[in-house]
Amino acid sequence: MSHLVSQGSGALEYLRCPVGSRFHESSTAEEREAVSEALLDTNDLDFKRVLSPMLAYIHCQEALVLLLRNTTRFREGITPEVKQAFSALLRDLKALPEYKKSEKILQRHEPWIEKVRDQIAGPSPGVSGAKRVVTCSEVAEMVELGEKMKATGNASFQENNFKMAVVRYAQVQQLLKGACAVKTEDQSQLETLRKVATRNLSIAALKNWEWTRAAKACDEVLELDPSDSVVRLRRVEALMQLGRFDAAEIDIEAILKQQDKISKQAGEFGTKSETTTVVRKAWRLAKCLKKEKMRSDREMGNAVAKGMARGAFRDQRGVKEREISPSSQSESSSEDEKSESKEADCESSACVAAPAAKPAAKPRRLDLAMVRAVQAAQVDLWGAAEVISELNKMRIDADFEQQRFLYRLRPLKLHVQRPILEAHGFETTEAGLAQLERAIAAHMVDAPEVGEEMKGLMRRIMGDIWEEGE
Repeated sequence: MSHLVSQGSGALEYLRCPVGSRFHESSTAEEREAVSEALLDTNDLDFKRVLSPMLAYIHCQEALVLLLRNTTRFREGITPEVKQAFSALLRDLKALPEYKKSEKILQRHEPWIEKVRDQIAGPSPGVSGAKRVVTCSEVAEMVELGEKMKATGNASFQENNFKMAVVRYAQVQQLLKGACAVKTEDQSQLETLRKVATRNLSIAALKNWEWTRAAKACDEVLELDPSDSVVRLRRVEALMQLGRFDAAEIDIEAILKQQDKISKQAGEFGTKSETTTVVRKAWRLAKCLKKEKMRSDREMGNAVAKGMARGAFRDQRGVKEREISPSSQSESSSEDEKSESKEADCESSACVAAPAAKPAAKPRRLDLAMVRAVQAAQVDLWGAAEVISELNKMRIDADFEQQRFLYRLRPLKLHVQRPILEAHGFETTEAGLAQLERAIAAHMVDAPEVGEEMKGLMRRIMGDIWEEGE
């Protein structure tokens, strides 16, 4: 058997020996890895599909090594006769009894086998994160193109063109997405380029006020390297802008603990200057975070107080809470007595009675034709150049955050739509504006196009801040 696996023997001779027989291994790990690279470079999918089920069998691996040894070009060695021999080997392996297949000497699992099979199968369509095995030549091309994109992004960043920098770094990410190299050093090159591009994307997105994208990029970098304090600081800034104060506080604590350990280790060698910048920035962000939390709590408290004053939560109270307690009954009775005495004094002094209060006005209603006319007028009013300029300024002031923008939009809505309110008999107040919106919304069930028009108008008003629900 050993003479068949010697250096001078051919793959066809080896394939003709019984598959169940024992034999000595002759190939090295380097030779088998070279076989995997040659297979990945081969465009003959039918041949690779035949090999895929039996790549783990030693008989198949040794035959491929012999084929590679005795041919100057692997592709030329795959003749019709070789294909038939491998197909016959596959049939013989399928016909083997189970106890023969389970023998350790029959199989040898190599790390490159799954990569070859992944390339043969190809990435699953529509599946995110699917593997894409690339050859050595493809790795070199991808790295070269990725470095050019990264250099362009760096140049845009230096010119303060952060939007273009974000685009370039994202292109590098897309180029390397799912790429998996056969060799370890090639895979290391891909991972290094991917990490650098994602790291640069985090700061570029932060400078471009894309808080969500910046936080996501930081998450990807920290997944690979949790000790990267600089990226963690960037994530703190993004989380603060997104209003996720608790998560930002956790990151700051982790940074300070980590830097404390580093400074202690560095102190043994007398060099503490490396951690000074990170620690200072972390403490500065901690102070800003404390102020932001206090401001947010204060605004929330003011909003709740205003809502209580307007009776916004009156309908949410239970029946038991609405019942009058004995103490309140006594207070109300004393107030009644006071009011009766005041009325008696008023009658005795011949006071003139105040006019009776007018009954509450019925909600204003609009027919479908009027609603369409109102919506057409809204499109014209919101499309004015000065209004569009004001909306752009408001988006920047709101840091492109939806809630902040909507809060700033309220007075502008009343100002812009005042002519509509006056033309259709509504009050020129926020209550009148709300009544107008309810009158329009009343037709959304019978006329769905009304709802689509309202949605389109809101999309034009909000611009880039608009978020479409799933």
